[in-house]
Amino acid sequence: MSIVERLPEGTARMTEVGAWSLSYLGPGFHVQLRIASGPRGARLDGFMSPTHPMRVQLIALGRPSTVLETVVSDSGRFEFQAATSGPHRLSFIGGDQPFMTPPIWI
Repeated sequence: MSIVERLPEGTARMTEVGAWSLSYLGPGFHVQLRIASGPRGARLDGFMSPTHPMRVQLIALGRPSTVLETVVSDSGRFEFQAATSGPHRLSFIGGDQPFMTPPIWI
């Protein structure tokens, strides 16, 4: 959720509050994401069920495009501790066929 505050000079400033939860169905697995604001950027915590040995990439769609990468743990968890704001996609690599989520805004 974003709250827009009106400033005296008529400009607006975004203030992020709370956390978002998203859910995706991949080919043979289910992913739940939690996105929360932090002091160094957004934090993404994910859980995959059933667990598969995969690499997960967080791909920023802006210019320049950046890619953060992590792996799914034995318990199904993965995380990105400091994601930038803007549009992103998650890519899951390691199964028979890579899976990419629709764009999300962080």
